[in-house]
Amino acid sequence: MWREKFLFILTLLFIGGNLLWGALLKSLSPLFQSLSLLFCLIAVTLLLVVILLRNGERLPLFIPLFFLLGGVNIGLATLLGEYTFLQDLSTSGPISELRSAFSTRLARIIPPSATAENSLLEALTMGEKGDIPFELKRSYRLSGAMHLLALSGLHVGFIYGILRSTLGFIPFKIRGAMIIAFLLFYAIFSGASPSICRAVLMASIYEAGSILGREKHGLNSLSLSALIICCTDPQAPSTISFQLSYSAMLGIFLVHPAMERVIRRITFSRTARKIWGATTLSISCQIFTVPLTLYYFGNFPLVSLLTNILTMPAISAVMTLIPAAVALADIPILGDWASALLHISIQILNLLVEILSTILE
Repeated sequence: MWREKFLFILTLLFIGGNLLWGALLKSLSPLFQSLSLLFCLIAVTLLLVVILLRNGERLPLFIPLFFLLGGVNIGLATLLGEYTFLQDLSTSGPISELRSAFSTRLARIIPPSATAENSLLEALTMGEKGDIPFELKRSYRLSGAMHLLALSGLHVGFIYGILRSTLGFIPFKIRGAMIIAFLLFYAIFSGASPSICRAVLMASIYEAGSILGREKHGLNSLSLSALIICCTDPQAPSTISFQLSYSAMLGIFLVHPAMERVIRRITFSRTARKIWGATTLSISCQIFTVPLTLYYFGNFPLVSLLTNILTMPAISAVMTLIPAAVALADIPILGDWASALLHISIQILNLLVEILSTILE
């Protein structure tokens, strides 16, 4: 357990070095930016030499090392520019053709004439929110459910769970490799947004632990994914989405298990435990994101907590039915049933959001 916590502390130091050095570099001229980067590189080199030569306890030296590496990380980005490979790949010809073909298949499940339902389906599967009617988008915004329309860790979590369930008959190493490959493909297919890349990377690291026979630690996966994201996108730690998403995940790993243990001591009812689990999952996320929300926006919309609790069953049903409807689209009777159930589930979700927005407006 101490190793998991130590890696987490090193990650925080890395991010801290990135943020503090990034703020400093903004006030410096290009010449002094280069000199500060050179200073960091020299310091990192000296620390590495000491770590390699030292026979005794080396772990304390990793603390200043990771802090300086965070400075090197943002310093190189400032001088060399941003990393955009995944975004460029997601807009390439082959991926665009696949997205077009998939959109055509979605239209067979829910026809384009059902504008609200079809547009929501495209938003939840491909990240396309441009066709969502203005009034529906407004309802999602007023009710505090706008995050449901943006592909994020919530959606990747559903996909990851479904893949693990449906591929359970395959040997776990092959299954793990297939899951990782599909998640990486989905990240590129859906537009490689930062939130999707973070969630996919974390799930892939977590699944890789199974393949390698390592003990799984959620906090370790979170830390490694944050470090990799920082290396590929050094500007990420300064963005609100990075801070909010990782704060929410911290809440899930640090607070949610304790809340789950409470309900296990009170009741054996599976239904009660599921309802409690969905409720506490949202609460856990909110606990760690409240300070950031207050800092950046000056207020905290309490309504979003209520909205998350009420919409969770509906969005869970929709996300579960989507792969079934897509897979069964060509089968006459089963395909029709799956499409009808999905259509109804999306209508219920939209209706619930509209009712909440009307009450809270």
